[in-house]
Amino acid sequence: MITTEQYESDDILSVKELKSTVRQSVKNIIDKERFTEYIANIKNQTTNGGNYLGTLQTVAITGKTDGGENKELRLFLKNIMHIEDQFAIVDTLEAYQREGFFYREVFNYFEKIEVKYNIPVEERLNTVKGYSETNDEDGEAVKVIPVDYQIACFGCPVNDFLYFIFLGTDQEFRKNHMQDLKDLYYCTFKNFLGKFGIDANEMYTKKQFEHDFRENLEYGLISFMSVMPFIFTIPGDIPDLGNGIENIALNLDERYKDRLHGVIDDFIQWGYL
Repeated sequence: MITTEQYESDDILSVKELKSTVRQSVKNIIDKERFTEYIANIKNQTTNGGNYLGTLQTVAITGKTDGGENKELRLFLKNIMHIEDQFAIVDTLEAYQREGFFYREVFNYFEKIEVKYNIPVEERLNTVKGYSETNDEDGEAVKVIPVDYQIACFGCPVNDFLYFIFLGTDQEFRKNHMQDLKDLYYCTFKNFLGKFGIDANEMYTKKQFEHDFRENLEYGLISFMSVMPFIFTIPGDIPDLGNGIENIALNLDERYKDRLHGVIDDFIQWGYL
């Protein structure tokens, strides 16, 4: 259920729907954008339990600037939920710090490199315009693809592929298209590096990719067993992690059984189990 509240001008500092620190941050953004009068619409968003590490809100600000210009600003807020004591496998503070690190620093390097090598705008990683936690961008986004950077890490590139495969496909799809997907992934990887003057055959060969795929297959299994039960929890029946993971009783969609049997059967056929 999405709830909406509307506030005018400095009322934003007394909005009960926003945490105190968030109120001041939003007010700072409003001042930075030079609003002199405005209306702020605040919505509490829901993903039917699909977001386990925080609560989501949007703030739509419309008004006039000190130059008389009509302006509209839309903010997306993620509020941290501290569940470390009950859900030990996830350090929520570290997850948010990691995401902030990407917005504040990593994306700045991405942008500099893309400019240096004259990457076409439509092929660039266009990040959201941000305040203190993200980098600014010029122009309008060509395409918007939501990406969560809270579990981003430095590691073997094939792990991203395995995560996608085992959380996003069923057994029949893997049987018919696994090699196609591996070829497509590596070809795209190779072409992307080529735009920056990097030869993939010297940096990370297809042979090494295939070797890493075989050696890291268990990562796909671990990812499936750790994450998939939450993905297949029936919407509207999402568990409250604040009560502790040991007390969680998941009400799973029937499709989970087929996915689980398919993954286990794959690993048996491949000789890993």
